Amino acid sequence: MAARGPAKHGGGAPGGNSRRGLCCLTAVLLALPGCSSGGGSPNPSPSGGREPAPQTSSAQGPVSTEQPSRAFTDAELAAIINGVGQIHKLPYPAAHDSASLRSGAVSGSFPSTSMETTPGDCTAFIPEAPFTRWADKDITFAEGGMPPAGAESGPASTIMIVLRSAERHALAKADFGYAEALVSRCSQFDLAYTESGRSSGFAIQLLTAPPVAEKQHAFMQVTRPKGPGDFGSVGLRVLDGTLSITLSLAVATLNSPSDAQPALDAMAALAKELIDQARTGPPSVATPPPNSLTPDQPGGAVQGHQRP
Repeated sequence: MAARGPAKHGGGAPGGNSRRGLCCLTAVLLALPGCSSGGGSPNPSPSGGREPAPQTSSAQGPVSTEQPSRAFTDAELAAIINGVGQIHKLPYPAAHDSASLRSGAVSGSFPSTSMETTPGDCTAFIPEAPFTRWADKDITFAEGGMPPAGAESGPASTIMIVLRSAERHALAKADFGYAEALVSRCSQFDLAYTESGRSSGFAIQLLTAPPVAEKQHAFMQVTRPKGPGDFGSVGLRVLDGTLSITLSLAVATLNSPSDAQPALDAMAALAKELIDQARTGPPSVATPPPNSLTPDQPGGAVQGHQRP
């Protein structure tokens, strides 16, 4: 992902720079690289060849308390992100405003999008498109971003965060509803992402995920064809009771699983921090002002939504 500065989008039909900003925001939150323009020769699969099927893991990592058993609210999920951000001594809130994202999605202000994988059932391993998950009233969410502990925020050092929560069986089905046999079948697959009639192609390879919680899987992703300046990205998805975590990090050079390992290690550490924050209880959530919009009150398009 070549352009990873603040991405803003506004209300009308996307066009020119506004469309580009919206595309890049979507790409960041979906863990899709390749916001830069420019063509390129067709790019081979990330590893240059088929590798043994990755191992998903159900091992329990060291944690402080039991898994969360109740669903979190949007505000509580945001507080979990911000709580970890405070531990990292960030000078800004790390979480975005979920209500604004929901209202824009519910009002239909965002462009139409679709995702298709080949093979088709490999969609189970990638997050839903942002506009789709923002409109989902059955699963609460919060999103944000922060650098790994001790690092400065930058194009390839800001981990994008998506937290989702629901009753545990519903959440497991929504975000981890795949049979283990599918891991081998989807060890490498293609993704086509279409927004407002314009499609982008990606090659995805599943990776062996570090053991973090109840269930997890990881993947690396590159544009196909690869354009000048396009970054790859690495994603880690983790399930812990009623908490689902999706993390992604841009990587400038991503040609093999070994290139992805530093990003995976950094994201695994952050996932453990988020889990510990959730298990010990998120920071207190302030009561919203009387005129605050609820997720069901369309508020038009998101104005000035900006990444840290």
